Amino acid sequence: MKSFITKKLSNCLGLLDIRNEKLSVYTFGNKTPIEKDCDVVKLTLKNKDSLNLKVDIEALVTDQISAANIPPPELDNIPQAVQLENLVLTDSSYCQEPITIADYYYNV
Repeated sequence: MKSFITKKLSNCLGLLDIRNEKLSVYTFGNKTPIEKDCDVVKLTLKNKDSLNLKVDIEALVTDQISAANIPPPELDNIPQAVQLENLVLTDSSYCQEPITIADYYYNV
């Protein structure tokens, strides 16, 4: 399982590279991968009201994650969704790049 962050967002957040990884991408139907060198950054998501609640993430930096517009999950089928009804997800407006954290959705 790999996590990804766009180069634009990584730059916006001022994240530093911690290492480089070679990624082999197999697209649908291909038997040979596309080899790509990716920088890896580390970031921490913190709860704005309780800073001891946090999730550390290492993510591969890429120019684009997906060209598809993927809708957010339907919260109606998640029992914990009632806890999310009035949740404010950010208190910062210094970075206008959308943040997508699919791998850690339920951890957050």
